[in-house]
Amino acid sequence: MGLMIERGAKKVTPEMVFSVPVPESTDTYQAVSNRQLVDFVKLQMDKTFGFPLEKEEYALARKGNHMFGVLKYDVGFDHGFGIALKNSYDYSMRIATAGGGQFNVCSNTCISGDSFVEMRRHTKNVWKTFTSNFDQKLELMYKDFLNMMEEFEELKNEEITQIEGYELLGVMRGMEKLKPQQETAAFDAWKKPTHEEFEPRNLFSLYNACTEGMKRNNPNDAIQSLAGVHGFFRGLTQEKIAA
Repeated sequence: MGLMIERGAKKVTPEMVFSVPVPESTDTYQAVSNRQLVDFVKLQMDKTFGFPLEKEEYALARKGNHMFGVLKYDVGFDHGFGIALKNSYDYSMRIATAGGGQFNVCSNTCISGDSFVEMRRHTKNVWKTFTSNFDQKLELMYKDFLNMMEEFEELKNEEITQIEGYELLGVMRGMEKLKPQQETAAFDAWKKPTHEEFEPRNLFSLYNACTEGMKRNNPNDAIQSLAGVHGFFRGLTQEKIAA
């Protein structure tokens, strides 16, 4: 899903993110520049994986004191793989990164990743503690991502009819895996896929219809619902295997 921008925040270029003046550090506050954070994450991703950077997006809020961003990498699969990050210059928000096959950050300060979330206060040793085990998190991130790709392949192999897709969306609504607005948007995406790759009638296309539904609702609800929807589809494939 990536970067979600609410009222009060503005999408900006990397140059605008890096041009925000860095505040002075104090005895109780250690500033970490936006450039320092972004450059570190890019360097570690390149050293660990060597994947090309497909897209980067940023937003600023609170007169530039809050920064949010996502880095998406091309790994040869249909779905995302990357890092969400945030930083602040006004003492009010922790420095954070989150990574995986599903990674999100919202200008309301929410951040999530299905492999890891790392947050630190801007205290004296913030940079040392923040970077100390980042390489281990990246290794875990890629292992989780490969497992998720295997699950997606299983979903692609499970064909369903158009009507069965509608029925499963209704089941997810009844189980409260989807909220009303999410369900409505998911129905629309299942009826008329947003991309050609999701036109085949299978569980994978239905899964993507659900993720499209989550994009059109409150960011907090979308982030909270993602794990439930993924678990629902994982259960379907496990039932198929057991049968």
